[in-house]
Amino acid sequence: MIGPGGHGPTSPWSVISRVSAMGERVPVAGLIRVSTDDLQDPVGSARRQVGNCVAALPVGWQVVAWFIDIESGRMEFDERGAGTAHLNLLLPVDRAGGLPELLAEAKHRDCRFAAVICESAERMARYVYFNTRIEYELATHGIELFAADEPIDLDGKKAAKVLLRRIKQAVGEWTVINTFEQTWDGLKTHTTSGYNLGRAPYGYRTQPHREGARTKSKLVVDQIRGPVITQIFGWRVHHQLTYWQIAELLNRDLDRYPPPEPTRKNTAVGRWTGSTIRGMLANPKYTGYMVWNRTTTRTGVTVRRKKSHRTNPVDQWVWSPTPTHTALVSVADFQAAVAAAGRQAGHRSGHEPNAHPATKRTYLLRGYLRHQQCGRRMQGTLHGDHIYYGCHGPRNTRGEPTMPDHPGTFYIREDYLLPVIYHAVAEQVLGPHRHSHLAEQDSATPARQARTHAEQIEATRRTLDDITNRQDTIAAEVEQTTEDHHAWRTRLRERFEELETRRTQKQAWLAELIATQPDEADPGKTELLDTVRDVRLVDLPERLQRALFDIVKLEVTLPDTRQAHIKLTLTANRTHGRAAT
Repeated sequence: MIGPGGHGPTSPWSVISRVSAMGERVPVAGLIRVSTDDLQDPVGSARRQVGNCVAALPVGWQVVAWFIDIESGRMEFDERGAGTAHLNLLLPVDRAGGLPELLAEAKHRDCRFAAVICESAERMARYVYFNTRIEYELATHGIELFAADEPIDLDGKKAAKVLLRRIKQAVGEWTVINTFEQTWDGLKTHTTSGYNLGRAPYGYRTQPHREGARTKSKLVVDQIRGPVITQIFGWRVHHQLTYWQIAELLNRDLDRYPPPEPTRKNTAVGRWTGSTIRGMLANPKYTGYMVWNRTTTRTGVTVRRKKSHRTNPVDQWVWSPTPTHTALVSVADFQAAVAAAGRQAGHRSGHEPNAHPATKRTYLLRGYLRHQQCGRRMQGTLHGDHIYYGCHGPRNTRGEPTMPDHPGTFYIREDYLLPVIYHAVAEQVLGPHRHSHLAEQDSATPARQARTHAEQIEATRRTLDDITNRQDTIAAEVEQTTEDHHAWRTRLRERFEELETRRTQKQAWLAELIATQPDEADPGKTELLDTVRDVRLVDLPERLQRALFDIVKLEVTLPDTRQAHIKLTLTANRTHGRAAT
């Protein structure tokens, strides 16, 4: 403490003399902090703290105002008291505000209180820094902080009390940090052992697993929803469909593809959405590995007042060392789906204009152009009478470039690119040699490879039929076995479960085989091209040009302004191509 004439908190003797000079009645403010109802009973905790504070006051001291915070003690100092949880609780006393209101009133000359009482100094906040800051700001204005679990002495001596208080506060902070570390280690072990946390992802269900005195859960495949996940990844990885295109396909047959049910039933929309598909394609649990710590609501050691989930960097995820449940997709397909999300980031599907009110025009090549160095999609803009596509490279939150070698401004005119693209499509896809081009491309996937794939599908189906027959035999055996044959019935059930696990694995494998069937030579391709061979692309409306670009999966990569690498791909999806055309 700094003595008279200095700057900072007033002398402890001046604080005590101010309290003593008030005579028999000393006005006091009560400071209470309780956690939210997901961590404790806030009303019960508030009652206890009020009772302890009142009981500790000397005769003649009276609480004139209660300042109550209902929130985590680990919140940032400037965010304290901004919550609204007190509006939904029947508190034992009237609330005059929170910690910010207490400190604000302490600055005024007409402050209603001369001292502050709390249940324990370490309870005001979970970290010593915040606790001592509260004490410092109060003492600056001549207000002493007392605690119900400490002696309230008015002799002006504080050294022993400060030492005891700091030890308690340090122990309190150590307890919080130690609890976090132990909880982290426990959750990490829980994950690496293959146990699931929270709700089972769509495609799985939880199966109780007894470990000691506790019941945990592992993931097993949902026989109806599991194949849906495999199909979704197949559409995304092998057919390069967007989230909303996949959702549209699923919504056509909700009996076959039942939509997920949210935790809160009243929020269910009863259909698939693109955001739902996005979340599923980003979930690594579908690879058979258990993964934890993908998202967080924490920043450092504190918690934000508004809990908004954000994704942690991949290197912070906790993975089980080996697969712990049946995989619905391969690791390679999962990685391909994640990579596809990066390639299509910021790219709208469809040909309609942007819904933003400021949108004045559309850009024919939107989404098809990339800068080779950074891989980012180039954005269209109008300069004078010409349309340009540009890329500024990756930048941080302050707008500063994060790739030093990337050109500061990289632009190319649309009218320079279009003739080259039209020529490539007309010559390679619609030109007179289109049949030989397609035959040459189709020969890259030998018929033998397609036959082998078909044989694998047939063999997997036969295996599934065999497993089902064996399970039926076991079920009939169980029905004929009396209850007193416990050992035999137990062995039969174990064997049934073994077959069920194998059947689940084979079903997932069959779904992946079906989704990844290689394209064979398709006469429908040439039939489609024959119908448009005489069309001049430049004469087509923009909507139809983009539809054709989508059919041929146009990709243009620009290493510089003098060259363009054009890639065109035709698939066997004839129905989609004809409909778009």
